Amino acid sequence: MNSIGRHRTGEFIEPIITNHDPNAVECYCYANVTKPDTATERFKVSAHAWRDISKLSDEDAAALVRADGIDILVDLGGHTHGNRLGVFTHKPAPVQISYLGYPATTGLVSIDYYLTDSVADPSG
Repeated sequence: MNSIGRHRTGEFIEPIITNHDPNAVECYCYANVTKPDTATERFKVSAHAWRDISKLSDEDAAALVRADGIDILVDLGGHTHGNRLGVFTHKPAPVQISYLGYPATTGLVSIDYYLTDSVADPSG
């Protein structure tokens, strides 16, 4: 995403990032942000680690995720503009989830789960 503060996904995910228990979960943010803003700064403070991947290839970003030893990698963009689904095709984490930023599955076999609810994604 170009900036976090101007995107609804940033507004929805921010409370999760800022209120997580840092003693229970290490939160690494892999940011594809080309125009940092005040929300970007809030995320940086709340995360265990902030990784700017905006200038990295998908392969290099996936290598960084692997080097960080990430257990669960969560995609917040789906097929929206500026997405980094290419990183997920390299399967850099043992569990990969698509959540929040796109109203459908990614269609990638490398994404293990699509986190949704019955309102956003009714059965049938």
